[in-house]
Amino acid sequence: MKRRILSLLLVLTLLLTLPFAGSAEAAAKKSVTVAMLSDPALTYTETVKFSVKDKDGQPVTDGTVNLRSSVEGSNQCSCPVNNGVAEIQASTLVSNLGLPLGQPIEIFSCYLPGSGAYEATAETPLTITVNESTLPTVALTFVGYAYGKPVSGFSVQSATEHVSAGEVSIVNTDTTFGEKAYKVRLQLTTAEGYSLASDVAVTLDDKTGTSADDGYYEFQLDELYPTYTITYELDGGTIFGQPTSYNKYSGTVTIPNPTKDGYRFLGWTDEDITEPQKDISFAAKEMNQNLTYTAEWEEIIYHNLGFVTEHGAKPQAQRVESGTKAARPADPTEDGWRFKGWHDYMDAPFDFDTPITGDTTLHAKWAKTWTVTFDSNGHGTAPAMQTVEEGENA
Repeated sequence: MKRRILSLLLVLTLLLTLPFAGSAEAAAKKSVTVAMLSDPALTYTETVKFSVKDKDGQPVTDGTVNLRSSVEGSNQCSCPVNNGVAEIQASTLVSNLGLPLGQPIEIFSCYLPGSGAYEATAETPLTITVNESTLPTVALTFVGYAYGKPVSGFSVQSATEHVSAGEVSIVNTDTTFGEKAYKVRLQLTTAEGYSLASDVAVTLDDKTGTSADDGYYEFQLDELYPTYTITYELDGGTIFGQPTSYNKYSGTVTIPNPTKDGYRFLGWTDEDITEPQKDISFAAKEMNQNLTYTAEWEEIIYHNLGFVTEHGAKPQAQRVESGTKAARPADPTEDGWRFKGWHDYMDAPFDFDTPITGDTTLHAKWAKTWTVTFDSNGHGTAPAMQTVEEGENA
């Protein structure tokens, strides 16, 4: 009897444990709630965020939030859950789910677990609207706008992302850019998900455009005019501060004079100047051609000027340009001698106003001097001491 009772108790215990074990396994998976954190009115560039938490309000740590739309033929997309948050770009929803821009559309979200810790959720409907992102400014640049260039080479590029210049036209009938100011008309094309703000500021190389009634933007460009070159043929010379180009607004153009070691600059010549001219200047508005100036030189001949003296300090030798005057040195001095001047090789006094035309040596002329003193022998005042050249009377 006891043995039967024990067997029944064992069977009953086993039966009682079976449903309890199943409940423990079910309790091991936590239910999950997915909620959209972002405003349902989105912009194309916005990040859409979802809150993913378990029944205890704790962040879910794995799995994905899956999304689909009611648009026929659209794909699904998913975003991974990281610390209770799932994120996806609105632009990805538009492209993957086929969402129309600017219109409310129903989408469905659900959670799919990445491990056995969480339960999957059923789909939850959401109504969202993805609007275009507006561009407040557009910066454009152009190339090919230059005097004498073909109009067909003109083009406009956008420095602003997600917008490009559509049809571009120059308001004129020229095939080549001439001497005047031109107007540009163009359309702007935006990428998917973007539109221009109603008060968009459009600039073309920092020039603000005006919006025309037909949807075009118009820009008034700067005046074009020719620029002429100035070329210099220096023949080994050096020049500083020289203009290399000019146009009709350059005012007065001045051509500086060059230098060249060992040579004298005679002046400039060109196709219109046959006699060398220095310090050339001209009014730019009266000139309309490329210019080439040729420097004309004359070799400078130098002569040596030396000094010979038997007394006092000898002056430093000079290198004198032919045909010019030498610098008169300071007179040498020596006690007991009087300097009488500089003489040439013929013993003639040299005049420093005389141009030097050849190597020259000058000799110092001296006179011996004696000192004469007077002694009054204790009476009266003695005459002042005198310096007398040899052979002269005191």
